[in-house]
Amino acid sequence: MPVRVRPPPALAIAVRAPCWYHPRMDLDRPVFRWTVAVAVAVSAFALYLATLAPTVALVDCGELIFAAALLDIPHPPGTPFYVLVGHLFSRLPWGDTPAFRLNVMSALFAALTAAVLFLLVLRTFVPPPVVPQAARNKRRPPAPSAPWAPAIQIRAGLIAALTYASSATLWSYATVAEVYTLHTALLALVLFFFLGRTDVRLALLFFGLALAVHHVSALFLVPGALYLVWKSPSHSLKPKHLLFLFPGVLTYLYLPIRALQQPLLNWGNPSTIERFFWHVSGKQYRSNFVSDFDTLLSRAWFFAKLAAEEFSVLGLPLILLGLYFLFFRYRKLFVFIALTVGCNLLYALVYDISEDNEAYVLPSFLLLGVALAWGLGYLFQALLSLRQRAVAIFLTAGICLLPVFSLWSHYDENNHRHYLVAHDYGLNVLENLEPGALLLTMDWQLYSPLLYLQGVERHRSDVVSVDVNLLRRSWYVAYLKRQYPEMMRSAADETEIYLEQLDLFEHDRPYSPNAIQQAFVGLINRLIDGALQQNRTVYATLDLSEEPAVGAPYFRVPVGPVFQLVRAQPSEPGPPGRFRVASFTDGRLHLDPVMLRVRRNYALMHVNRGIYLTLYGRQSEAQEWYDKGIALDPEVQGMIPRGVR
Repeated sequence: MPVRVRPPPALAIAVRAPCWYHPRMDLDRPVFRWTVAVAVAVSAFALYLATLAPTVALVDCGELIFAAALLDIPHPPGTPFYVLVGHLFSRLPWGDTPAFRLNVMSALFAALTAAVLFLLVLRTFVPPPVVPQAARNKRRPPAPSAPWAPAIQIRAGLIAALTYASSATLWSYATVAEVYTLHTALLALVLFFFLGRTDVRLALLFFGLALAVHHVSALFLVPGALYLVWKSPSHSLKPKHLLFLFPGVLTYLYLPIRALQQPLLNWGNPSTIERFFWHVSGKQYRSNFVSDFDTLLSRAWFFAKLAAEEFSVLGLPLILLGLYFLFFRYRKLFVFIALTVGCNLLYALVYDISEDNEAYVLPSFLLLGVALAWGLGYLFQALLSLRQRAVAIFLTAGICLLPVFSLWSHYDENNHRHYLVAHDYGLNVLENLEPGALLLTMDWQLYSPLLYLQGVERHRSDVVSVDVNLLRRSWYVAYLKRQYPEMMRSAADETEIYLEQLDLFEHDRPYSPNAIQQAFVGLINRLIDGALQQNRTVYATLDLSEEPAVGAPYFRVPVGPVFQLVRAQPSEPGPPGRFRVASFTDGRLHLDPVMLRVRRNYALMHVNRGIYLTLYGRQSEAQEWYDKGIALDPEVQGMIPRGVR
């Protein structure tokens, strides 16, 4: 009878397992795991640098760069830690402008987030030990066992981290100057030190810093953390541990200290206890909360689609699989994720802020990245048991392409190498204004870049730019007094009357909406009259038509993307002004909804130029302007007078 030679156990495992697994690979050493984490960070950082915006972007970027570069106070809640870190980055000797340096800062912290997610996933793969009663007095509890081999853990964590790095929302904020990547990196560090092998002190340290960036999003972690403290001996919290919160929380002292120094941009003027509380609590944004059912339903659908887009149609089933597996394998982590994501989504549903909706669910996406890794691990383990080795290798290779699919899906929308919309919009408006002009606008997508372009890069500092919406706040009136004292002296009486009415509103005392509105309009019209009396030109953006009483006696002449306010219709139409529309027409930039609104303004100003020319009987020229407007945005065709479409 022939003797059957049995292969060594290691060889037998190598034959049955997919090609990427080998038992002799020393994957469980910390140095190897940290090396992979560094590789994740470098890869993500390279991706973000390759798609980085070259200058200021829309929404809050201009204001945040302005505040960081000059150590000022930005909009609520003030984000003091971001301002301090951003100020350091704005002074580093790389790049040509502070805008580029702070864009790099966003990329760096987004890359750090991806690396920490990889390490976090590996920590969750080894749950906290359930310590037997007999062993609780010993220094070393029994070591818990991981659910899978080190090779599976590394592969699942790596794919989850790279997929998250190339996800739609994180990538979009990694290429522009915003607070969210710094905040998400701090939250990732909180989770890393709180989950798995716990270090509550470091977790609280980074949690305090996260509070000093965006305290609302950081607080989403609290219910789940309290649950783990309650249920897990390894998450014991002692009163002395709370001292580690202080470095971050004390950062908020920057706001009143700096406000007392009267910086140029002193949003909210948080120099008193009352105003400090208003600013940190975001009092001015309380009207953004919604409660009607239709709005809540539409927002729920929006976030459902966002989750599917974030991790792609391939990643979402794996997340659900991971949550299913966590429910049975690691119930405490499942409850932590459920509580955190639930609180996050509930807040996102009822709080509507149109431009930053996606950013508010970044903490949830971070935890869903953990669930994705667990789903991947479960699937890889299942593939090991397949008898058909070729099928297992094929499916494993397909799963490993998930980050590639995510990158391919999100590349066009997040490639911001040619993101010049905000920069060109601001410069385009400034180049159409006469020296010493007064510009009135209600367009934050213009005013935020102008804060940076005029205040930091010093473009056209002779132009007086006024945000009419911000003029509804007393701190902004004080800002205008410091920035443009001569202009505000010409309207001293109207300013005093307006501030008296505004003080009633800001302190929740009985007030008359009509009286405030009349004083508000009276102040702006006095600024217009005073500028014209001083032989300075006055311009207004298209959205100022939302306040029809402002500048009502004056005729509006379209000049480029703005209107010039004059006392009477000119005898000749005059030059049309200049338009910078290359960012909208060259096809090199994916236009998001905010960019599309700017493009709509450009198209409407082309149409307004055409309508203006018809007043002089220049129908053929008017038609050319209509055609240019329609070419920019076909939907403006409905704005063109009948008979000339």
